[in-house]
Amino acid sequence: MLEISKKLRKEIYSTEETFTGEYWEDGKKIYKKVITTTMTAVTTRFNLAELVDTLVDAYGTIGVENNAMVHKIGGYANSNFYSLLQYDFRTKQLSIWGTNGYVNNNLKLTLKYTKTTD
Repeated sequence: MLEISKKLRKEIYSTEETFTGEYWEDGKKIYKKVITTTMTAVTTRFNLAELVDTLVDAYGTIGVENNAMVHKIGGYANSNFYSLLQYDFRTKQLSIWGTNGYVNNNLKLTLKYTKTTD
């Protein structure tokens, strides 16, 4: 029965913070939020200190060739197109590293986290 209810749960992707219905190992609620911006340099950083207590998951895509295509962050296409996502637990800074081919293209990140205010 539990498996059926998991399959019926609808995934919500929004730029607004939403409760996922899940709880982290410390009992805190897990929230999800989509960040949509532009990759303005080969390294784009986000300070999450005011929002995030624990980063549970982070993933996303970066546009290529004037957003005609997308690559998954953390992928390697060739020496001109590779990227990675890095999170520093000490400073709560999320960094997206990529090659010049991603600059000035769309960046979409999905974050799952517990909040500092819960």
